[in-house]
Amino acid sequence: MKISPNSLALTGEYLVLARLTLCGYIATLTLGNTKSVDILLSNEKTKRVFRLEVKTTSNGPTKSRYFGTNIEWMMG
Repeated sequence: MKISPNSLALTGEYLVLARLTLCGYIATLTLGNTKSVDILLSNEKTKRVFRLEVKTTSNGPTKSRYFGTNIEWMMG
């Protein structure tokens, strides 16, 4: 089944949002209303606000000779 680019992008954004929430951050999606910003992130302890842009790919897991199956989680 082929996933549309829009559905893939939203899936990535929700995945990142869930991981940030589990780490204790306050985060919300902008749902395409803000250019180059997908998630607004706030740290309650430091009172700092961050803007995140999420990029997704449809490339599946890769096989490594030494480490087996790899699922990439790149952040920059």
